[in-house]
Amino acid sequence: MRASFPIKPHLQRLLALLGPQALLLPVKKCTKKLTSKWGNLTITDISDPKHRAKLNHAANIGVALGKVSNGLCSIDSDEDGLTELFLKLNSMLGDTLQTKKVRRCNFWGAAYRWLLKGVKN
Repeated sequence: MRASFPIKPHLQRLLALLGPQALLLPVKKCTKKLTSKWGNLTITDISDPKHRAKLNHAANIGVALGKVSNGLCSIDSDEDGLTELFLKLNSMLGDTLQTKKVRRCNFWGAAYRWLLKGVKN
């Protein structure tokens, strides 16, 4: 059995927010490029000491979406006015994780839960 290899507190918080099934990916500084290929990674790799070391030393962190992360998806809204309207039409998304930047917002959650509730656009 492998010894536990801790990940940094900010990564632990990210996993707590996204859920334990989120596959985190190391990203190069000032880019959106991954530090290595990830197509063969699965959620079990999140506990691999080598993968955790890459995450701990990465300049940025990406999140794999879709099946590999148990249906995790992100809905992107590029304008504040549209974000408010979208939330008004889809009030159930008000309780999901939202990451915001100037004029942008992402809603994070499991697609199957949203589909069951009927997301409107």
